[in-house]
Amino acid sequence: MAAMLVVNSLPALDNPGLDQLTRGEFASQFSTGERIFGLLPTISGTVLLTVVAVALALPVALAMAIVATEFTLGPVGRVMRALLGVLGGIPPIVYALLAVVLVEQFMIPKFAGDMTFATFDPAKIGASTETWPPSDVPFNAGAYPWDPTGLNNSTLLGGILVAMLIVPFMAPLMADAIRNVPNSAREASLAVGANRWFTLRHITLPLALPGIVAAVALGILKAMGDALIVIFVIGWEANGVPNPFFDVLERTAPITSTSAGLLGGFQGNSGVCTGASCHVGYFGALLLLIAAVVIVLVSTVLQARLRKRTAL
Repeated sequence: MAAMLVVNSLPALDNPGLDQLTRGEFASQFSTGERIFGLLPTISGTVLLTVVAVALALPVALAMAIVATEFTLGPVGRVMRALLGVLGGIPPIVYALLAVVLVEQFMIPKFAGDMTFATFDPAKIGASTETWPPSDVPFNAGAYPWDPTGLNNSTLLGGILVAMLIVPFMAPLMADAIRNVPNSAREASLAVGANRWFTLRHITLPLALPGIVAAVALGILKAMGDALIVIFVIGWEANGVPNPFFDVLERTAPITSTSAGLLGGFQGNSGVCTGASCHVGYFGALLLLIAAVVIVLVSTVLQARLRKRTAL
């Protein structure tokens, strides 16, 4: 697989060239003017999506793991373990379809200022209907890629749905890491008068940290590699780097959906890729593979150092 990606990516260094691949703008075949294959927007979309998803999933997964291992509250713990199994078996398309419910009941009322963004009255905020929306505001996040409903979507919504997807992958690994902490360490802490919360914070979690790091690394890889949810919710084209960079209410497509669009023909529904767009799609996939290898190596080194520091 790596060899195939390298062979198919190398032509992208000549056409469109490395200078264009590092540009901060992307223009599809339907855009007016020159076709541009800048990958900085899609890289920023990947970073934003991953940060949002992991930031939301990490505390939930850790809390579920702690409840399932350290505070097994009778039937609550059993329900929690069963719930993790059920959530782990839900396909990504189900989470993608949840976007409709989340948009109508959460995103629009909380962030668009009106229950129906399509009929939003600018006069409510003192703006003139003749100058709305402002010319310097990129209102390109107002619809799904094929716009069947006219509902909003954003990187934040994609991150929420991806977080729901990766929680069932992270929580069992964290629970196993906590469960594998030797009971002697807990008993020694309790024997000197520490309570359960002190033991959890200062003994159990530090000793389980290598396994927790592995779970977080898996969550990062899962968030970076998901394509179905982000294609449905965010889209497959990032026109430019968000300004400001942390604008998660904008729609910034990540590498997965952009490369899938270039390779699979989402934009033209042709099902085949030709020329520079094909090679750029493979180049994006190669960047994603390199990022995954770096994350695995960093997490492996970090786990090894943590095991040395916490060796009993």
